[in-house]
Amino acid sequence: MYCSAIVAATSIPANNAFAISADDVSNKMSKDERFGYVTGMLDMLTYQASIGGNKPKADCIVEAYYGDGKDAAWEKLLAAFEALPEKYPASIVTVLVNKACGE
Repeated sequence: MYCSAIVAATSIPANNAFAISADDVSNKMSKDERFGYVTGMLDMLTYQASIGGNKPKADCIVEAYYGDGKDAAWEKLLAAFEALPEKYPASIVTVLVNKACGE
């Protein structure tokens, strides 16, 4: 019975109405909400790099978005959200992190 419920639940198509767009982050979230949402993504990318054995990338993310160069990195990130309003914020953050960290 339990397995049937899992199969049934995973076969339901995803509804994009619940997806958050870059426009939502830029224009519908307060500054504090936006900061919390984006830092959550950055922290998860840092954690992913760390547990994956890529300490240099983890250090790069921390330095880029929380270190001395953070203002420029955040400006690029927020500008990308404005320029690509229909895209998923996690995709934008991932691309910018990879670019900042040489990938």
